[in-house]
Amino acid sequence: MTTLIIVLILIASVLLVMAVLAQNSKGSGLAGGLGNSAASQIMGAKRTTDFLEKATGVLAFCVLGFSLMANILIDRSNQDASSPNIEAAKKKQLTQPKPQQAPPLGLDSAAPVQTPADTTKK
Repeated sequence: MTTLIIVLILIASVLLVMAVLAQNSKGSGLAGGLGNSAASQIMGAKRTTDFLEKATGVLAFCVLGFSLMANILIDRSNQDASSPNIEAAKKKQLTQPKPQQAPPLGLDSAAPVQTPADTTKK
């Protein structure tokens, strides 16, 4: 079912792109390019522009609706899916011993701090 909705989204998207590209805000899109041809006489230039505007809105609504339906219908039962890299890292983390934390460096450190003067021979 999800595959069908994805195909519908793709079809509606391609038709939406074609409808938007056929329009031109200055009137020289599909409606302006028809001139006095037979298609212009059947629909008329003004009606072609109205049709393209309505088709753009309907197709945009279809893409939005199909996208929401696909999101709702996605099978979320396999949420624990993971990549092989994540699985290998988890196994490596479980098998390696945790490193011991080094004592903080500072004046209250238990180990004496050696200076270069302490290591020279006299």
